Amino acid sequence: MPKLPNYTGLEASLYDHFWANENLDDVGFHFELARLQGGNVLDVGCGTGRILIPLAGEGIEVAGVDNALEMLALCRKKMSAAKVKAKLYRQSMELLDLGGKRFDTVMVPGASFQLLSDDAAAEEVLRRLDKHLSPEGQLLITMFIPWFELGNDALSGHWRLHKEAIRESDDARIVCQTASELDRHDQVMRVWNRYEVYSAEGELRETQLKEMRLRWYYRNEFCRILRAAGFREVVTYGDFEDDEAGDGHSVITYRATR
Repeated sequence: MPKLPNYTGLEASLYDHFWANENLDDVGFHFELARLQGGNVLDVGCGTGRILIPLAGEGIEVAGVDNALEMLALCRKKMSAAKVKAKLYRQSMELLDLGGKRFDTVMVPGASFQLLSDDAAAEEVLRRLDKHLSPEGQLLITMFIPWFELGNDALSGHWRLHKEAIRESDDARIVCQTASELDRHDQVMRVWNRYEVYSAEGELRETQLKEMRLRWYYRNEFCRILRAAGFREVVTYGDFEDDEAGDGHSVITYRATR
């Protein structure tokens, strides 16, 4: 079974600078679904707490699990600053085992499920997620389809600027450049991210190259997979809105229940 990537170094320390303030309101979206469901929440792939901490701040009982030690350390630091509490576990999704604990909502936000590029690993993770659901609980899985890359063959293998910002702590310019290649038959996107830190004078101080593989699923395909895993009711939402996912949506959240 392929090993999931581990966020370390610049990839971990710059994560919030690049992705904490995305335009799509997935934080509010996940909060509303968790609030309507009631009860406790397990955030699988919680990272630095981008969703976990706001949920805890609203009084929801939430726990988080992630395989990246550095991301969990950042999460604990942010929880302390926000004066919220949540139980954190260091585990990988494909080995998830919280000793019989069950949750009313189990969520896998941020496309973390797509890191499972192997079919057998995806099936095992679904089984383990289901094992941690309360009898009437809801499973929320968010994924994206790389429509941009699928429609721009000329970009394959070429580097392009993905994110940049000024780090407030030292006025350094931080950059993430990305390149990707698609395997359309296996529906896997191979992604390279190059992280760079430049001084205010433009001198390169640090750099890190990381690679990952992301599997994408089409809506009807993943609905069938969820039903084959034993979930009777599957609802889809597009781009973190109330509308059912359809043509034109690049992000799909699946809500599956028994």
